[in-house]
Amino acid sequence: MVAFLKFFHSKYLLYSFMLVLLCFSNNSNAQLYVFPEDTLTCPTQPIELRARFDSDISINMNLDDNFSSPVDIGFDFVYYGQTYNQCVISGNNYITFNLAHATQGSSYVYNTALGNGQIANAIMFPFHDTDASQTSGNSITYATLGTPGNRKFIVQFCRVPLFSCNNLLVTNQLVLYEGSNRIEIHTYNKPGGCTWQSGTGIMGLRSGTFEHL
Repeated sequence: MVAFLKFFHSKYLLYSFMLVLLCFSNNSNAQLYVFPEDTLTCPTQPIELRARFDSDISINMNLDDNFSSPVDIGFDFVYYGQTYNQCVISGNNYITFNLAHATQGSSYVYNTALGNGQIANAIMFPFHDTDASQTSGNSITYATLGTPGNRKFIVQFCRVPLFSCNNLLVTNQLVLYEGSNRIEIHTYNKPGGCTWQSGTGIMGLRSGTFEHL
């Protein structure tokens, strides 16, 4: 299986319909709404458009540094030759297909997570120490969208603060595609300036002993 990793970084969303998904759903035929609906602007004036789906499933992390319960992808996804239909979401901004980590603690240190196998079979978008327990004004959500054969599974971190730097907010997405098994990572905001863990973040794919960073 060939995994495709596509990076996208933009400071502003100009006429993009999918990056900041403030609310979305696991419904396979969810509707997409773009805000603002009507806007008057001068030709050179930038507009930030935000996309929202008609319902969503939120991952509620009452504790920092934790994994979610198993999450249904909604279709079969082939990752390094293995087929998965579930994953777990780490509060530290990655997913793993190893369901044994469900509801367990998720190390915020990369080398520790590497040593204990937490980031084997993982997609990091990126791995860094976020404080998922801070629920005010932020969300971790997921959705499966589209029609059978052409569905997308989307995980989004929306305005989730960095640990020890709660004024620095992270917004990004992971998108898995049915059929092509393509992987997309969309980064809207990965702030610097936090000295905790040297402000590092690691983006990439890992499967067993293989890693692509």
